[in-house]
Amino acid sequence: MSIQWTNRDLNFLHHEYIREYDIKSANTSLMSYYGLMDESDIQKIEALPKEEREITVGKLMRKSQSFSTGLEKAFTDIIEEFLKANGLEKETDVISIKKDAVFVRNRTVKKTTFGDSVTFRPKGEYSGFIQIPGLEFYWKFNHGFDVKGISDELLPFHRDGVLDFMDNLFRESNRTLELWRYLKEYASYYKKKQLPFSAYRQFDNSSKYLVRMMGQDVQMDNISESLMEYLDISYNYLNIYLECLKVILQK
Repeated sequence: MSIQWTNRDLNFLHHEYIREYDIKSANTSLMSYYGLMDESDIQKIEALPKEEREITVGKLMRKSQSFSTGLEKAFTDIIEEFLKANGLEKETDVISIKKDAVFVRNRTVKKTTFGDSVTFRPKGEYSGFIQIPGLEFYWKFNHGFDVKGISDELLPFHRDGVLDFMDNLFRESNRTLELWRYLKEYASYYKKKQLPFSAYRQFDNSSKYLVRMMGQDVQMDNISESLMEYLDISYNYLNIYLECLKVILQK
């Protein structure tokens, strides 16, 4: 299996330099680098559109267990080679590894090419990171978030809700008194249902509002002021606010 790893010792980072490096055309470049297929066949796959290319590789993996095992191992091996070549220690320098991508903190990466086929290219740049159960938030100063654990298509629904809360958390994170004042005020407004509707949209892969009326739970795409008294607001409070609070208290 390829590496899917998050550093559990780095729960909350802020005002740092974090960069993501991912492998360009990972499947075919690794097939070439590790000699998993004839080069002529690899070139034919490379010539396909991206989606068709991924489908083709998927079919090859299902057809051949040895090829599937070899390609999965190739992802692990090249990541390890990348870390070793750049003197990166997983325990201190690496936030997470997502199969073909490495998130590196506060380090300059010098070696990004391996052989004639593999290139680690700089992708995202971030200023902060926090992990809570099931979610990883990568904060881009003035440019929002990348979030692991929820569909990218759903993030716009939370721009004025959970993501606004998280953005303010990071902005105040290097000013202890201001941060605690913000967290206290936010909890007060949240419990009184005085925040924008979006703050109460559940931050999960449904991204709906939970309304409890006449003994029934109803998930809704949108709500109005008339439904606020029936709105269950526990999800984000328990799974976002309190979990973030736990992480910050550990620092």
